[in-house]
Amino acid sequence: MATGKRRPNREGSIWQRQDGRWTGAAYVLTTSGVFKRAYVYGLTRDEVHGKLVRLQSESARGIPRPDRAWKVGEYLDYWLAEVAKPAVRVTTYAKYETMVRLYLRPGLGRHRLDRLTVATVQAFFNVRLAAGDSVAKVPVMRVVLGRCGKNLSPETSPGWRLFRQHQAGTADRGHRMKRASSCRQPVVIRSMPRSFSC
Repeated sequence: MATGKRRPNREGSIWQRQDGRWTGAAYVLTTSGVFKRAYVYGLTRDEVHGKLVRLQSESARGIPRPDRAWKVGEYLDYWLAEVAKPAVRVTTYAKYETMVRLYLRPGLGRHRLDRLTVATVQAFFNVRLAAGDSVAKVPVMRVVLGRCGKNLSPETSPGWRLFRQHQAGTADRGHRMKRASSCRQPVVIRSMPRSFSC
């Protein structure tokens, strides 16, 4: 029989399955605008508890969880219309929309959101550089992709969250991009970057 402690409704619940693994569930905000029951899994109760707390915290901050298997292109369109457009200046939105329409959606849009990997994003940047895009344009794509991924939970797209960790680690070193403009080395993504140089 499954065992475990349960919480009051809306606060979520955690229980142990017959195979020994743990499951957590809570009602969270979804991209369709309604609250639906979402599940997280783990080997220990503490692991599931951490995932459940993070899931509920993001929902409380208005970060929706996709309620179906979205493609990256679908999520980019959703982010532009529902997140970016109401919050940024017209000129900034125009830049975001251009990067999404001309580069990000054609290059990454067919991939499933929950299966996007750092390697896939790295390959996309390498292809753009090989196609002749400047090392000044590629960082703009990285910025847009990073800000779009801000509204995703780790469970929704682990690869996108790793990319954002890289983005945060290099944001305070933008002046090094100028030195990078003299070469055409691929923009390397690392989960724990220390520098960006040619």
